[in-house]
Amino acid sequence: MKHRFFILSSLVALLLLMACGREQANHQLIRPNIIFIMADDQRHDMLSVNGNPYVKTPNLDRLAAEGCNFTNAFTVSGVCSPSRAEFFTGKYGHQCGAPQIIWDNHTFRMNETPFPAVLHDEGYYSAHIGKWHLGEGQKKKKGYDYWAGFEWLGSFFNSTLHVNGKEEQYEGFSDDILADLASERIREMSKLSQPFCLFVGLKSPHLPFSYPERYKEYLNDVQIPEPENIDEDFDESGRAPIMKTNVIMVRTFQGGIPHFGSWDNYVKSYYRSSQALDDAVGTILDAIDEAGITNETIVIYSSDQGYTLGEHGMTEKHYAYEQVMHIPMIIRYPEVIQSGIASSAMVLNIDVAPTVLDYCGVQAHPDMTGESWKPLLEAKGEKVSGWRNDFMFEYWDYRPILPSQLAVRSEKYKLITYQDHPEQELYDLEKDPKENQNVISDPEYVEVATDMQKRLQRLIGETAWAQRRFQPVNNCYVIGPLTGEEAEVARTVVFNDPFNPDQEFDFRGESLAWKKIGFESDGSLNFGGAIPSVPGKVMLISIPVKRLSGRDPHAILDMRPVRKTSAWFQGEMIWECEAGNNLGLSYYNFPLPTENNVIQLEMFCEGPAKMKMTVNAPEGSVSLL
Repeated sequence: MKHRFFILSSLVALLLLMACGREQANHQLIRPNIIFIMADDQRHDMLSVNGNPYVKTPNLDRLAAEGCNFTNAFTVSGVCSPSRAEFFTGKYGHQCGAPQIIWDNHTFRMNETPFPAVLHDEGYYSAHIGKWHLGEGQKKKKGYDYWAGFEWLGSFFNSTLHVNGKEEQYEGFSDDILADLASERIREMSKLSQPFCLFVGLKSPHLPFSYPERYKEYLNDVQIPEPENIDEDFDESGRAPIMKTNVIMVRTFQGGIPHFGSWDNYVKSYYRSSQALDDAVGTILDAIDEAGITNETIVIYSSDQGYTLGEHGMTEKHYAYEQVMHIPMIIRYPEVIQSGIASSAMVLNIDVAPTVLDYCGVQAHPDMTGESWKPLLEAKGEKVSGWRNDFMFEYWDYRPILPSQLAVRSEKYKLITYQDHPEQELYDLEKDPKENQNVISDPEYVEVATDMQKRLQRLIGETAWAQRRFQPVNNCYVIGPLTGEEAEVARTVVFNDPFNPDQEFDFRGESLAWKKIGFESDGSLNFGGAIPSVPGKVMLISIPVKRLSGRDPHAILDMRPVRKTSAWFQGEMIWECEAGNNLGLSYYNFPLPTENNVIQLEMFCEGPAKMKMTVNAPEGSVSLL
């Protein structure tokens, strides 16, 4: 009897072992769900788990306790659009056609494939909820099954969202709305037979630091002191001279203390807005638990960049200082990543895309600059040999409001250079973590400065960064004047690629031909010499150009003075600009990796007969024919 029982027990154990083995083998084939939550302008130190003494962020603290909290995480750009593009593509902003804030330029998605769309092509259900800020956020993008986005930046209260092309109105605080939408979508997607990838772009704590009513009294009994260097003397600190006149100062900027009335209201509004993010994360984490998919879901939390709150007297982002580049970064994957890891490895926003693809079993594109975190996470917080020890930071804006910067940060030092100015800043982050003293001229740091300059040159070469230059338009051709109705028909006929200036077109029984615009002695194009100013009519314009780079050069056409103009590509209007536009310029990105291309415009005949046109692009990326 005992012998039979032993045999039966052995068989049961063997079957259980085989079943476990099959389950383990099958589990290895299961691809994780992805949920990526991004804040907007949240500093690294706005989490209680990161040492903030005033706020309590239980949900973000929980996420860190159940996963890995990267304490040395950075963005490689200091403003929204470039950073978001970098998160999505694993490339620097200058590598993916997003070197600056994207206003009227809607061609990013024509050239780049964000990682949720990559996963979509690999069998994932992909969804986007919230802020996009990479061109026409209200329009559903290729590679997404579900899209709920804002037109432009949206609003903090009673948001209008475009859900798969349908306009929907919601009541309440924006991040509460977005978190509820995300939770609803998580519950639906968890029932699918395929894995999913969800991006949630929250709005807080971006200006004007809005927050829900429940936080109106939050921190009222707390005093948050001004930074000790809020009234910094730039001469004493050795700040670059260009920074004396080209920064956004917290005491004078209309979005700074003057808008809020006092330092206390200014800083607490930011804190209250940031605090609301924790609620949104809690709502999403609860939905994951309720759907029963916690173990097989990767959750990543981060922010596009940080924010200066009076440090060095400044506010806003745009700078290569720690308050801007240091960001929160947490990842949780219970099935794989050990809980409670706090890694001090230097990780970047460009690492998110290759990390996600790695865990999903998808080969990262070879032109990705970022690295997968898998080796770091498998090391459970221990140091990994060969991991990066420096990175490049870039900030560039066409408008000369703030100085364009190119910086390199290592584990101990930071060198900041200014693209159009010779001055430099060097900081010893070990001795001077608040970057209070520029030591670029200190004899003690000569070798350090030389080393950092060599590092910067190496990173410039590795990422194929190039200085942006202006080129004057050499040739410009027009057809017109045409009525609006005629132009609508003619566009489909005459906007051809490649462009042929000698081509004639049969248009409603008449012949149309390109006319070459003449130049004035000052380099201006004289439109009046080719086409008279006819009220109510338009002319079609072609500017031939040769694209020399395989990457999107994010070329900008500058027209001065601006008149009512629109740009077209393959029958679709890319942007439009009217006289008096506060940007004072128009954008056009070359959206196809073709050797020959043409800038296509439709311009109203009213306005100045003479105009200067130049194209701004990275050196060596385009040639105006």
